[in-house]
Amino acid sequence: MRILILCGGVASRLGDIASQCPKPMLPFDGKPFLSILISRLFEAGFREYYLLTGHLAGVVEEVESHLKDYSHEIDIKYIKDGQLKGTLGALYSAYLQIGSPFAVCNGDTLFVPERALVELQSSINSAILTTSVDRDRYTVFEVMDEMGSNRKCASTGFYLFHTINERKMMELAISGQKIESYVEWEIENGLCRPRLTDQPIIDIGTVEDYHFYQTKGLGR
Repeated sequence: MRILILCGGVASRLGDIASQCPKPMLPFDGKPFLSILISRLFEAGFREYYLLTGHLAGVVEEVESHLKDYSHEIDIKYIKDGQLKGTLGALYSAYLQIGSPFAVCNGDTLFVPERALVELQSSINSAILTTSVDRDRYTVFEVMDEMGSNRKCASTGFYLFHTINERKMMELAISGQKIESYVEWEIENGLCRPRLTDQPIIDIGTVEDYHFYQTKGLGR
C-alpha cells in the first residue's frame, strides 16, 4: 500500500528551530527525523511513499540522500500543497492526483503501527487510536472498545483509507478542516473502523518535545 506523509507544515510552535529546516527534516542522531520514520515504515512493509510538501519543500526532498540503503527497494514521490490549506487540504489535493487506497501519517510524529494493526487487505477504512498519550493535547475520539465500553482515545495521525467520500472530504477541506474532522465524520457514519492500541507516539512538534527527544533519543 502507498503511504502519504504530511511534510508541509510551517512549524510555528518550534520558532527559530525550524525557521530554515522543516520539522520532518530536523536532525536526530545525525539523521533527519523523516528518514528515521521512513526506515521504520519500511520495516512495517511500506514501499511506496508520497511526501506532501509545502514549506521549504526543497529541503524535504533531500531526505533521499539519507535513505541510500533502501534506494533500490522504495519509491519516493513528492506532491506539493495546492490551493487548499491545512492537513485535509493537502490530503484532498493528493487524493485527486493518485486516488485510493493509501495510508497517511504525520511527518513530525514517529508512530508506526505493528504489522498486526495494518490490515492491508481490509475493505474498510481504519483509524489507529492510542490510549497512551495526553488526551488534552491531541484530537480525541470517543469510541467503543471490543468489550463494548466507551473509551476516549487520542489520534495517532495514522489512517488507512481504502475508499474516500470525495464530496465530504472536499467540503471539509474547503472550510480548512484537519484530517481528523473527516475521520471523525467517517467513524460516526460507520465508514471507518477505530482500532485501539497502547503504543505511544513520539511527537517533535513543540520546543519542549524537540529538546526532550534530542536528549532521550527516539528509541525503538
